[in-house]
Amino acid sequence: LKVMVDNIATGNAGETLEDWFETFGTDLVHMHFLDGDPYLHNVWGDGNTSLEQQLETINRYHFDGYLVQEIADEKYFCNPYYADVKNMRILENFLRKEKKNEKEIISNCIGGSNDGNFGSMW
Repeated sequence: LKVMVDNIATGNAGETLEDWFETFGTDLVHMHFLDGDPYLHNVWGDGNTSLEQQLETINRYHFDGYLVQEIADEKYFCNPYYADVKNMRILENFLRKEKKNEKEIISNCIGGSNDGNFGSMW
């Protein structure tokens, strides 16, 4: 038996993702991953949940399960395609920024360029 967490429900209950990872560890395999305010299931950018903080927590605990975008608020029902596109653009932009920062950190550590090519390092 494995565990699923909804980051909106945890916020409503006064709990954090850290609480869930500390309690369930690697049995936590599925997450409803949304932007809340704190009660609604919003696309990222429409609520007040910190995407950066959520991703830092997920990475800190080496979560490799499912991240589900349970976009269930009525305001998205008229145009779900727009909601999905908006949500994916926010996530893609954030992840692109994170990847760039990662390349810069690696580059600074090895003294190379940040173009992702590490030359004679290997």
